Amino acid sequence: MLGRVEGGLALAAEASLVPEPLLLRAALRGARERLRQLDAFAVSSPAVLSIEILRLDERGAAALAVSGQPQGRSEELVVRARGRVVEAGAVVLERELSRRALLAAAPGLELDRDGALLRLGHRVGSELASAALGLPTPGEV
Repeated sequence: MLGRVEGGLALAAEASLVPEPLLLRAALRGARERLRQLDAFAVSSPAVLSIEILRLDERGAAALAVSGQPQGRSEELVVRARGRVVEAGAVVLERELSRRALLAAAPGLELDRDGALLRLGHRVGSELASAALGLPTPGEV
């Protein structure tokens, strides 16, 4: 936490506003892995990083067409999430971010939505963990 927290950060999930438990679990996994990489994860700590999924937007994206015939289809997923670090009952850091993923498939093939949600959630969690430690994260989408 900007070098102030002794003993690392614990993790918690906030009640998600999005009915996609897969996304929240992936965000927690990404945060846990990032904190472990940085030797900052603690199962029990007075400082807790809580993650909340605020929004998931799904948009149809332009399909590839050749000579007027569809050659593929795609969808864009955009996630908005918030990370809060709470220490001694007070919020000491809060960060919101949005990230997106584009899914594409050839005609007749299924879009791997679950796989995209897992990757996107993992990325969001990892970046929220980095932000909680005062590290830079990529810019907003």
